Amino acid sequence: MDKTLLAILAAMVTVCGWYATYYFTKKREDETRRLESRIGFLQRQIEEFYGPLFSLTNRVLIFGTVQHNIEASGQTRLNDHERDRIRVYIRDNYFRPMHDQINAIITSKLYLIEGEIPSSLYTYWLHVAQERIQQELWEQLKISTHFLEGAPFPRSLLNDLKTGLEDRRFQYNEALKALNPTRAE
Repeated sequence: MDKTLLAILAAMVTVCGWYATYYFTKKREDETRRLESRIGFLQRQIEEFYGPLFSLTNRVLIFGTVQHNIEASGQTRLNDHERDRIRVYIRDNYFRPMHDQINAIITSKLYLIEGEIPSSLYTYWLHVAQERIQQELWEQLKISTHFLEGAPFPRSLLNDLKTGLEDRRFQYNEALKALNPTRAE
């Protein structure tokens, strides 16, 4: 083979090597950027949506249990007026602020949900709206709507939020492993 042909062949192999190196480096950088973006989004879902909502929903249920325990244990010791005052106190000082926080998170961070909005969230909105409207009708207009049974707090909401939180944490950890496989070992 003549030297010119060898030089051309060497140049072609070198150029192909450069293109292959560029292609695989670009592909690896794109995958790294995609994983970093996914990790950031999952982190936001955990920190700004699922984590706070799970915590607050759990607190609502705990305070509901405390209220029930007070009412049940004080059944013979408390008169109807005292029980009503206790309910109003707990509602105004605990439930209402927690529901306000929950609604603020949902209103401002709903875009962090991937896929369909859980039906328990719609049921929660109905529960809060009906409870709030009925309370305000009584407090401001003295119109009693006790004949209308309130929409119950959806206990499935806690489970839906827990499932969402656990799923995002799993995806987050898997993405971290994929980003840095040597640390995963």
